[in-house]
Amino acid sequence: MGLSKKQKKQLEFEVIPHELRLDIARLFRKCTLTDDSNVSIIKKNRIINIGRQIEGKPLYRLETDDEYYLPPEHAWHFAELELITIRTDTIQFIDMIHDLLSEDILPIEKINEIFADHNMLLEFIDDDDGEIYIEIDNDQTIPDDNLSSEHPNIRLLVNRMELLLSNNDFSGVLHTCGTIFETLAKDVIKNPNIENQTLGSFFESYRQKSGFPNEVLDLIIKIYKKRNTEPLAGHGQTALPTINKEEAIILAEMTKSFIRMERKFSEERINIT
Repeated sequence: MGLSKKQKKQLEFEVIPHELRLDIARLFRKCTLTDDSNVSIIKKNRIINIGRQIEGKPLYRLETDDEYYLPPEHAWHFAELELITIRTDTIQFIDMIHDLLSEDILPIEKINEIFADHNMLLEFIDDDDGEIYIEIDNDQTIPDDNLSSEHPNIRLLVNRMELLLSNNDFSGVLHTCGTIFETLAKDVIKNPNIENQTLGSFFESYRQKSGFPNEVLDLIIKIYKKRNTEPLAGHGQTALPTINKEEAIILAEMTKSFIRMERKFSEERINIT
């Protein structure tokens, strides 16, 4: 029956990587490819309408007065099949995949393989009665040996940030905010060449593509750079941290707002296009 309210809350800060969306788009193409063009467009129409239903958009009724569908019909379906993989937000995207699995349109093993490859900590389960349900790993921890690396899962980073805040580890909150900013920027830029680079090295590219005004972007890079100088935020130091609880709370709440806003900006760019 789709995502529950609890699951939607769990996925509030999940970000679907561009590469995962691309892999799903490729799977859509493969699942709708047949020698019969009529069968192919009917399959595309089924996937598209399931996605549009979840988005709250009008459904597209496929009609023909002839034996074959006209080229403009095929062109629209080719484009819309790609768009539903990038236009949907996180919850809509996962809901769409769930419905397509429930209708036996997509192979569950391949979907789980794609999600696992991109570090998405959720799995689609086919129970004994043929029902598909979603299992979300709500582990709020990232191993300490990964704390200094750029973990790709923003939902886990948000959980880590809130856990650090509750434990009064304010330097850790700053560190995690910087990691989230870097991961979010990479998702916006969508360039595989920057995957192993730091935010400072590609920040101007992010400035060009982000929807934030320069004042906000200046604040983001300032926070990111502070991570490298604040005691215990980026490096081990003997000096005491200077960041206090009030500042850490502001950082945490602001970071969560930035995640929501970047997703809204992305949706608007797609709609304008």
